[in-house]
Amino acid sequence: MPGDGIILFDGTCAFCERSVRFIATRDNGYFKFGASQNPEGRALLAQYGTNRESARSIILIEHGEVSLRSTAVLKIARRMTPPWRWAAILLVIPAPIRDAVYRVVAAIRHRLAGPSNACEIPPPEIRNRLAVAMFKAWWHPFSHVAVIHGDPHLGNYTVFSEGGEARGINLLDYGCIRIFPPSFVGGVMDLYHGLLHNDDERIVHAYEVWGFKRLSRELIDILNIWARFIYGPLLEDRVRTIADGVKPSEYGRRQAFQVHKALKERGPVTVPLEFVFMDRAAVGLGGVFLHLKAELNYHRLFESEIERFSLDELATRQATALRDASLPQAA
Repeated sequence: MPGDGIILFDGTCAFCERSVRFIATRDNGYFKFGASQNPEGRALLAQYGTNRESARSIILIEHGEVSLRSTAVLKIARRMTPPWRWAAILLVIPAPIRDAVYRVVAAIRHRLAGPSNACEIPPPEIRNRLAVAMFKAWWHPFSHVAVIHGDPHLGNYTVFSEGGEARGINLLDYGCIRIFPPSFVGGVMDLYHGLLHNDDERIVHAYEVWGFKRLSRELIDILNIWARFIYGPLLEDRVRTIADGVKPSEYGRRQAFQVHKALKERGPVTVPLEFVFMDRAAVGLGGVFLHLKAELNYHRLFESEIERFSLDELATRQATALRDASLPQAA
């Protein structure tokens, strides 16, 4: 069963990341993990009065207490499956002696495993499982309550395990949450179905719902460059990567350049703020799928999320959720 243990580690260290993967497959889902360099990690360190540089350690936060260095390692071992948990008996050795050994390993950890990008790539079934979890974690809230995580890059999620295997993800940095008017989601659905069935009238209606004004044929064609790029994987009923033959660092760059250049040549165009949020998040999500080298049927995943979609029901769910959270209703 999941516990309240949190492990903070050096996200730039391959040895540390491999250690985390080792723990995650042997802790029965007890621990949550985070890089101490991330905003959430720094916030936890500040909350518990621990400075990352002075600790120079793997850090365990459990039951409101902080453990460092060898004590953290051995308390972590205590929560793992046999025979690893038996290492906890070494806690009887005085901490200064244990920490001396720990400091030797910590000093050479980068040489032991290289930088973090040298990490072993998980097998395809694990990568695809994580990609499905990421897809659902993003699209389900959007299609059901018009809420998205606006910055779903690799630094904003961690992987959790159950039964000794990676099972899903924990999304971080909830300062990036965006709440949309239900009508905007209706526009997303109209654009999807318009592109899927080559229905120009429905495509134009989607752009108008989003707030684009004075839509000429030229402007519609420019926006369709973006739309066919973002929606492309959702329109094809086949297993594929999110963008065949494209590096994560290059995802969306060519299309963004084309659209920016065309809009600049056409003259000033007011782009709705929601469109900007959606675009940034969708590109970030696509970069995650490319990094994972996920091969999925994105069309069927999307169809399962929007099955029995109702704009009225979405609006009701959103209003209830915002009221329960004491948040203002979406405009």
